[in-house]
This record gives sequence, structure tokens and C-alpha cells, in this order.
Amino acid sequence: MQTQSTPMSVTLKATTPRAALPPLSIPGPRKITRGVLLSERYRLCKPIALGKQAYLWEGVDTADQKAVRVRVFRIPGNRLNQLARMTRILEGLSSAAPSNESYMATFLTAGDIDKRNFLVFAAYGDSLRQIIERADLMPLPINQVKAIAHQVSSGINFLHTQKLIHTNIKPENIVLVDSSTSEITTFANRTFQTRLVLKTPIVRIVDYEHSEFTGVRRQYQVGTCEYRAPEITMGLPWSKPVDIFAMGCVIYELCTGTRLLHRTSDIVERLATIEKAVAPFPRQYVTAILPCDRYFFDGNPQPRVLFPASYHRINSADLRVKNTTVKAKSLQQFLIRCLAPAPADRIGASDAMAHTFIMSATHI
Repeated sequence: MQTQSTPMSVTLKATTPRAALPPLSIPGPRKITRGVLLSERYRLCKPIALGKQAYLWEGVDTADQKAVRVRVFRIPGNRLNQLARMTRILEGLSSAAPSNESYMATFLTAGDIDKRNFLVFAAYGDSLRQIIERADLMPLPINQVKAIAHQVSSGINFLHTQKLIHTNIKPENIVLVDSSTSEITTFANRTFQTRLVLKTPIVRIVDYEHSEFTGVRRQYQVGTCEYRAPEITMGLPWSKPVDIFAMGCVIYELCTGTRLLHRTSDIVERLATIEKAVAPFPRQYVTAILPCDRYFFDGNPQPRVLFPASYHRINSADLRVKNTTVKAKSLQQFLIRCLAPAPADRIGASDAMAHTFIMSATHI
């Protein structure tokens, strides 16, 4: 369903403290530390990052000396069932298409050590989060943004055709194959300017081992707050469109360097932020989610989120245009289709791949 064109508006960037690097060893019955050999082949070399669910390590394949990335999960839990499920998903996706077609990180093996599961992938570079935080690289050239949008929408489409929903698309879970940079010199307004750019915008999607299968009614919370679709926030059933909403948030952030939505635990504030940044929730959608709507929306013909009007209501279309940093019409339309408040109004992944914004990319 085509939604009405409404210019995007800018919200302030919410800063969050960086997670500390993991310790050089992980406590357990036997310490998981540098030099440990996994599956009699992959050696841990250096810790890279600490996530909520897993430690990320640099490693090496002792068979061919190629670099690898290893995720060692922090909480043992019901590890054998978890490992079987993750392996089933990873092996199934690997056999369905090579990584250069699926845009998934290349899975190598899985196992457990000291009551902790681990996954091994072919090496990759920095995440988009790390790129966004680099002032010397942002803003990215628009063609590189289009290339990333094409690959992410293609990767999501691949998952959806395999009856999977990623549920946690965000800059941290999109990584560059090669994050090296080079200098280029451009000419405009009778002056030359030298700047750093990525050598290649080729990316892969990671953290897809926790994908959920389609065809099951789900209403629990998934994803990361700043990239979470409104139907998840309201505790409504959700499905594949949640990945499209999250992708829209990522592309907006790549273009502007600013998060579209800030972190909040207040459901009504989150809905008001979406109403301000994207568009009002359509009446037919609000009516369909009874009785939830009376807690979140007023009873006007055009529903508004029950939150202070001065915070989120911009009635003048001209004012919305003046407050936007997204000027290109094709980009505005792409984001509006991705970020539609009602999931049924969002563009599908296959249609996103063919959108004018992506298809208008040109070779230099």
C-alpha cells in the first residue's frame, strides 16, 4: 500500500557509552583465553568486543592461517538446545546461497567449550556503528549508502525467503568485509578537497543465528530499542516488516550520522517520537489494535499519540520540510516506505531492492 509522502524530521542523537573490551580470559571451569584451540583448528588470538550475549574474538584458522571471527556466548543457559538451533539455522542458510549472494557472514563451524557455545565465521571488518562514529568518514558518499541499502535489503529478502526474521537489524550487526580506507580528491566550487572514503562498501549481516521463524504468532520484545518497530513496542503480533523498519532507521543514520529514534523505556514517548519523525499512525491501524489504542492514542478522527503536543506535533508541512536533513526525494520516499508506522504499509524487502533510491546509483 502506498503511503502519503511526508518529509522526515530530525531527532537529537542519543549517545550511549561504549561497551568495554572483554577481559583477556573468560572465567569458567577452564579459562577461555588467548591460544585456546577450538574444534582442534581455530585458535583464539585477541578479544575485540563485549556484547550483551557474547564475546567477540579475533582468531586464526590453523589449517590455512586465515583470520576468523569467533563469538563465545557469555551465558551457558540450555546450551545444547541453543547450539542445535543455531547450527540448524546457520548451516541451512549457508547451503541455500553463498555469502556473496545472501549477504550473510560466512559461517564455518560451531561447538561448545567449558559449557559455553561458540560460533566461528570468516573474518570481517568494522561494523557500521564504528563507521558512523568516525567523523573523518561521515557522511558517507551517497552511492556507498545506496550500495549498503541494496545489500542489506537483499540480505533481509534472503532471510525472508528462507522463512526467517532477523529481529535485530542495527549498525552493530552490519559489518564491512574490508574496512580499509583511501584518500580521494574532489573538486567543487573552484576548490579541491581531500577526504577519506571506504575502499569498498561491501557488507555482511551478522547475528542472524538468533533469527525467528515466520508463521508463528509472536508478541514478545525483540530487537534494540532505537531500531524497534512500533508493533513490537505496543506488544502486538509482529513479523517480517520489523526488519524493514529497522533497516530504515539504519539507512537514515548512515545518511545523517544521527539516530532517528532515541532510547526510551516509555512506550507512549516512543510512539510519539515515531509520529514526529515519520508520520501519524493511520486511523484504520489504530482502530484495528483495539483495545490498545485507548491507552496510546486520542479519539480524534486523525489519531494522535497521547503525549504532550509540544513534543511531537508538527502541523505545518513546510515546517517539517525545513526541519529535515534528508533532501533527496528518492531517499525520502525510500525511508517513508520503510518506516511506515503500520507494518502493512511498509515496503517488502524485494521491492526495496528495486526502489528508485537504490536503482539510481551510478558508477563514478
